[in-house]
Amino acid sequence: MPSHNDITGDALVSRVLSKKGEEAFEQIFGKKKTNGGWKPPTVPDWGDEASEKRQDIIGQNGNVGYEAEE
Repeated sequence: MPSHNDITGDALVSRVLSKKGEEAFEQIFGKKKTNGGWKPPTVPDWGDEASEKRQDIIGQNGNVGYEAEE
């Protein structure tokens, strides 16, 4: 069900831009910019054994980034 103008009661309907409208849009705002091929870095896969060891260390020492000396 379309929305209606509160004052006139007319239905509010959006339309797709025509080819001429798309060209005018590009002239006004320019072409869509890309991110230059940038990709977010991937998270290293430490494997199950390394992950378990890291969790044990964090459980013992907190997340300080090194193993406690015993």
